[in-house]
Amino acid sequence: MATAKKLPSGSWRVQVYSHTETILQPDGITKDKRIYKSFTNDDPFPKGKRQVEKEAASWAANKEMGSKSYNKTIGEMIQDYCIAKSNVLSPTTVIGYKSIKDNMMVSISDLEADRLGSDRIQQWINEFSIDKSPKTVRNAYGLLVAAYDLYYPARRIKAKLPQRIKTNTYTPSDEDAKILMEHFKKDK
Repeated sequence: MATAKKLPSGSWRVQVYSHTETILQPDGITKDKRIYKSFTNDDPFPKGKRQVEKEAASWAANKEMGSKSYNKTIGEMIQDYCIAKSNVLSPTTVIGYKSIKDNMMVSISDLEADRLGSDRIQQWINEFSIDKSPKTVRNAYGLLVAAYDLYYPARRIKAKLPQRIKTNTYTPSDEDAKILMEHFKKDK
């Protein structure tokens, strides 16, 4: 397993060998170039180091098993998720998911899905929950987590969601029930 190194910025980085490409030099000679996949985490504490090492190990394990690397943006991932589930989910649900992607994920839609961390998702939730209800935020977050579970099953996203709004329902008292019953008895 690759070990994370601390960068001057305080972030942790792990580089994992991906593949070798043959490059043609200007003089006609070919040269092999090793290509590495880089993983970073902005958390300067040991937790950040563990997370980035886990992410790199997961990617390396999937690569060794022969699975294709899924390297798309959040918007493309959500769209692929909607297409993959279009025959399983109701048409209304799929339309709702596309609406969430188009209207509520604008700030993260262009970010690479495999590089998005829980810290950026938490920022998105904070921005998003200013003018949206907690249920709307939970629905959008649920869609994002479901798409990650499909395309990045080893990766777990955790974020603090806004508290549910408690409804204040009125329960009639015995006195109220008696008044209603008296009212209906008068109508007979």
